[in-house]
Amino acid sequence: GYQAGPLNISLASGRTQYASSATAGDIESTNLGIRYQLGAVRLMAGLYRDEVKRTSPLKADGWTVGVLWNVGHGDVKAALSEYGTNANGNPTVKKMAVGYVHNLSKRTAVYGTLARVSNSGGASTALNGASTAANTSSTGFDLGIRHQF
Repeated sequence: GYQAGPLNISLASGRTQYASSATAGDIESTNLGIRYQLGAVRLMAGLYRDEVKRTSPLKADGWTVGVLWNVGHGDVKAALSEYGTNANGNPTVKKMAVGYVHNLSKRTAVYGTLARVSNSGGASTALNGASTAANTSSTGFDLGIRHQF
Protein backbone atom coordinates (compact mmCIF):
# COMPACT_ATOMS: atom_id res chain seq x y z
CA GLY A 1 0.00 0.00 0.00
CA TYR A 2 0.88 3.66 -0.35
CA GLN A 3 -0.42 6.64 1.59
CA ALA A 4 0.41 10.32 1.15
CA GLY A 5 -1.83 12.96 2.68
CA PRO A 6 -5.44 12.35 1.59
CA LEU A 7 -4.49 9.62 -0.94
CA ASN A 8 -4.41 5.92 -0.04
CA ILE A 9 -3.69 3.19 -2.61
CA SER A 10 -3.56 -0.55 -1.90
CA LEU A 11 -2.76 -3.54 -4.10
CA ALA A 12 -3.30 -7.16 -3.07
CA SER A 13 -2.81 -10.47 -4.82
CA GLY A 14 -3.53 -14.00 -3.65
CA ARG A 15 -3.53 -17.57 -4.89
CA THR A 16 -5.50 -20.57 -3.67
CA GLN A 17 -4.15 -23.99 -4.67
CA TYR A 18 -6.38 -27.05 -4.43
CA ALA A 19 -5.16 -30.65 -4.06
CA SER A 20 -7.02 -31.56 -7.26
CA SER A 21 -6.48 -28.43 -9.34
CA ALA A 22 -7.38 -30.19 -12.61
CA THR A 23 -11.08 -30.27 -11.65
CA ALA A 24 -11.46 -27.37 -9.20
CA GLY A 25 -8.79 -25.09 -10.64
CA ASP A 26 -6.37 -22.92 -8.71
CA ILE A 27 -7.66 -19.39 -8.13
CA GLU A 28 -5.64 -16.19 -8.53
CA SER A 29 -7.15 -12.91 -7.31
CA THR A 30 -5.84 -9.35 -7.64
CA ASN A 31 -7.43 -6.23 -6.13
CA LEU A 32 -6.57 -2.54 -6.41
CA GLY A 33 -8.18 -0.02 -4.05
CA ILE A 34 -7.94 3.77 -4.07
CA ARG A 35 -9.34 6.21 -1.49
CA TYR A 36 -9.13 9.99 -1.49
CA GLN A 37 -10.21 12.12 1.49
CA LEU A 38 -11.74 15.43 0.42
CA GLY A 39 -12.81 17.17 3.64
CA ALA A 40 -15.90 15.38 4.97
CA VAL A 41 -16.13 13.24 1.81
CA ARG A 42 -14.22 10.03 1.06
CA LEU A 43 -14.09 8.98 -2.60
CA MET A 44 -13.30 5.31 -3.19
CA ALA A 45 -12.73 3.02 -6.16
CA GLY A 46 -11.72 -0.59 -6.60
CA LEU A 47 -10.72 -2.88 -9.47
CA TYR A 48 -10.91 -6.68 -9.16
CA ARG A 49 -9.64 -9.58 -11.27
CA ASP A 50 -10.11 -13.28 -10.54
CA GLU A 51 -8.91 -16.21 -12.62
CA VAL A 52 -9.57 -19.91 -12.14
CA LYS A 53 -6.61 -21.79 -13.67
CA ARG A 54 -7.82 -25.06 -15.20
CA THR A 55 -8.21 -26.64 -18.62
CA SER A 56 -10.84 -24.03 -19.55
CA PRO A 57 -9.78 -20.90 -17.62
CA LEU A 58 -12.53 -18.80 -16.09
CA LYS A 59 -11.80 -15.07 -15.81
CA ALA A 60 -13.76 -12.38 -14.00
CA ASP A 61 -13.35 -8.61 -13.76
CA GLY A 62 -15.12 -6.09 -11.60
CA TRP A 63 -15.10 -2.52 -10.35
CA THR A 64 -16.64 -0.44 -7.58
CA VAL A 65 -16.95 3.32 -7.09
CA GLY A 66 -18.28 4.79 -3.89
CA VAL A 67 -18.58 7.82 -1.68
CA LEU A 68 -18.86 8.22 2.08
CA TRP A 69 -19.99 11.64 3.30
CA ASN A 70 -19.69 12.48 7.00
CA VAL A 71 -22.81 14.45 7.99
CA GLY A 72 -23.15 15.45 11.65
CA HIS A 73 -23.34 12.27 13.75
CA GLY A 74 -23.46 9.91 10.79
CA ASP A 75 -22.29 8.87 7.37
CA VAL A 76 -24.18 8.80 4.07
CA LYS A 77 -22.87 6.02 1.81
CA ALA A 78 -23.41 5.28 -1.88
CA ALA A 79 -21.79 2.79 -4.26
CA LEU A 80 -22.04 1.41 -7.79
CA SER A 81 -20.38 -1.83 -8.84
CA GLU A 82 -20.17 -4.37 -11.63
CA TYR A 83 -18.71 -7.90 -11.79
CA GLY A 84 -18.72 -10.18 -14.81
CA THR A 85 -17.12 -13.39 -16.06
CA ASN A 86 -16.22 -14.95 -19.39
CA ALA A 87 -18.41 -18.00 -18.65
CA ASN A 88 -21.09 -18.99 -21.16
CA GLY A 89 -23.26 -15.92 -21.87
CA ASN A 90 -20.84 -13.57 -20.04
CA PRO A 91 -22.84 -13.37 -16.78
CA THR A 92 -22.69 -9.86 -15.31
CA VAL A 93 -24.00 -8.44 -12.04
CA LYS A 94 -24.53 -4.70 -11.42
CA LYS A 95 -25.28 -3.31 -7.96
CA MET A 96 -26.37 0.09 -6.69
CA ALA A 97 -26.56 0.82 -2.95
CA VAL A 98 -27.27 3.81 -0.70
CA GLY A 99 -27.24 3.87 3.07
CA TYR A 100 -26.91 5.84 6.25
CA VAL A 101 -25.13 5.07 9.56
CA HIS A 102 -26.12 7.19 12.57
CA ASN A 103 -23.70 7.06 15.50
CA LEU A 104 -25.54 7.05 18.83
CA SER A 105 -22.24 6.92 20.75
CA LYS A 106 -18.58 6.00 20.15
CA ARG A 107 -19.50 2.31 20.11
CA THR A 108 -23.16 2.14 19.04
CA ALA A 109 -24.81 3.01 15.73
CA VAL A 110 -28.04 2.39 13.85
CA TYR A 111 -27.94 1.87 10.10
CA GLY A 112 -30.04 1.35 7.01
CA THR A 113 -29.09 0.37 3.46
CA LEU A 114 -31.13 0.03 0.27
CA ALA A 115 -29.58 -1.93 -2.60
CA ARG A 116 -30.58 -3.23 -6.02
CA VAL A 117 -28.84 -5.92 -8.07
CA SER A 118 -29.43 -6.35 -11.81
CA ASN A 119 -28.35 -9.53 -13.61
CA SER A 120 -27.61 -10.19 -17.28
CA GLY A 121 -25.99 -12.93 -19.37
CA GLY A 122 -27.48 -15.66 -17.18
CA ALA A 123 -26.31 -14.28 -13.82
CA SER A 124 -28.64 -14.92 -10.86
CA THR A 125 -27.12 -13.04 -7.90
CA ALA A 126 -29.59 -11.88 -5.24
CA LEU A 127 -29.39 -9.81 -2.05
CA ASN A 128 -29.65 -10.89 1.60
CA GLY A 129 -29.39 -14.63 0.97
CA ALA A 130 -32.41 -14.66 -1.35
CA SER A 131 -32.51 -16.49 -4.66
CA THR A 132 -33.63 -15.15 -8.01
CA ALA A 133 -33.99 -16.40 -11.57
CA ALA A 134 -31.33 -15.66 -14.17
CA ASN A 135 -31.39 -12.18 -15.74
CA THR A 136 -33.74 -10.73 -13.13
CA SER A 137 -33.23 -8.13 -10.40
CA SER A 138 -33.23 -8.22 -6.63
CA THR A 139 -33.90 -5.36 -4.21
CA GLY A 140 -33.07 -5.50 -0.51
CA PHE A 141 -33.13 -3.34 2.60
CA ASP A 142 -31.05 -3.73 5.76
CA LEU A 143 -31.93 -2.03 9.01
CA GLY A 144 -30.04 -2.68 12.22
CA ILE A 145 -28.06 -1.64 15.24
CA ARG A 146 -24.33 -2.20 15.75
CA HIS A 147 -22.53 -2.23 19.09
CA GLN A 148 -18.75 -2.70 19.27
CA PHE A 149 -17.31 -4.35 22.38
